[in-house]
Amino acid sequence: LLHPAALGGRRLGARQRERTVDSKKGSFEVVHNCRTAASRTCKCYTGRGQPCLYGHMSPTKLLLVIAAARASGVRTIIEEGREGGISAFFYAQHGFDVISVEYLPLQMVKRALSTMAPRVRQLDGDGSAIVPQLVGDMRSEDAAKTLVVFDGEKRDAAYKNFSKIAQKVAAAVFDDTDADRSFRTRLIEPAHEAFV
Repeated sequence: LLHPAALGGRRLGARQRERTVDSKKGSFEVVHNCRTAASRTCKCYTGRGQPCLYGHMSPTKLLLVIAAARASGVRTIIEEGREGGISAFFYAQHGFDVISVEYLPLQMVKRALSTMAPRVRQLDGDGSAIVPQLVGDMRSEDAAKTLVVFDGEKRDAAYKNFSKIAQKVAAAVFDDTDADRSFRTRLIEPAHEAFV
């Protein structure tokens, strides 16, 4: 995230952004500088060289997840796939109990999330094993007020994991379904349920 005011409305390259943000003391503007979207060697800056959070999910998508959670009476969000941590932070700031699971955790993100959102419970490991275990360990009334966001495992693998908990949780969100229209079609057509 980078607040537009930090750049004075100008679009700058990554190196310029680093210098601009580094020159601001005490701000919470965050720039993330990745060579590619899939790169796990991202550099983040908070303006003080401290660990920070970043994300690839648009603010609109985050708001849709929160709206779905509120409409479903959810208290807990289990996020399967943490990467940059900004979504877990965002959900926690909106009052949800958050459990964030990551297969390949970034230590910088773990430290930043522990500092900025200490109530977020961070678990590291295979979400296909951890998520069903978490839901299985919950009281049925707590599971019924839980939403699971599948953003680590994708499409069919995520749905297979969801199938293990579908009857217990309030709702689920499958991120990145736009990459495979056939998955979206298979998900929506037989269910005849509401999808956002």
